[in-house]
Amino acid sequence: SLNLIYNTLLDNNMGLRLSYGLTSQSDVLTSIGDGDDCCRDNGEELGGFTLHYASAGLSGDARDGDEWNVTLFVDNLFDKYYREHLNKPSGFDPTSSTPVYEPGRSYWARLEAKF
Repeated sequence: SLNLIYNTLLDNNMGLRLSYGLTSQSDVLTSIGDGDDCCRDNGEELGGFTLHYASAGLSGDARDGDEWNVTLFVDNLFDKYYREHLNKPSGFDPTSSTPVYEPGRSYWARLEAKF
């Protein structure tokens, strides 16, 4: 994982926070195989992936002392198509063969206020 964070103070005592991060997963063998067999006991081989995410936040103090913070987030910035080894439609059933992929790019926001 890698995280980069930049904070600066803007005019009128407002703060700006920019964040970028990435996390990476190498290839995974869900069960160790014998000989030429990749995987045993319904195991599988999954390719690695790297996910990027970013956020931008603005914060400030109102004249009456109230504090606030607004942050916008983007997860899976480059819309990577991937799955993890436990993602199966029937939960943790190792005999299930239908993969479930993670959602693509997503956006969300957070608003915080102290008063």
